[in-house]
Amino acid sequence: LVASDFCISPIRLDALSAKSIGFIVNEFEGLIESSLPCPRMICVPTFHNPQTKRSNLIMEGLWKNYAEAMIGKEIRGSEIFPKSLLKALPRERMPVSLQYPTNPVITEDLKIIASAIIERFKSI
Repeated sequence: LVASDFCISPIRLDALSAKSIGFIVNEFEGLIESSLPCPRMICVPTFHNPQTKRSNLIMEGLWKNYAEAMIGKEIRGSEIFPKSLLKALPRERMPVSLQYPTNPVITEDLKIIASAIIERFKSI
């Protein structure tokens, strides 16, 4: 992290805990206190589902507390197999739910995010 200008952090909105985002923020604060260079954080929310309360609450909290780090676009969730079908599977099996990056909706999200990241890189 010390040698970086930016830290791109994908944030899974379906699995994020307050502790996980707080951990990286604490690491950055430690760098600042030690007078070492601190990278600028870029938060990229993933698996966004605007129909779920959890996803919306996490997005709201991220914007409230880390607005300067937010990229301004999220990658929407795209499941090949809905999670509801996975509940019948034994816990030890690998999840069948996959992010489907060739989905046209997701492809568009990724293009917008890539452009936004490039713009941030131009600021250094």
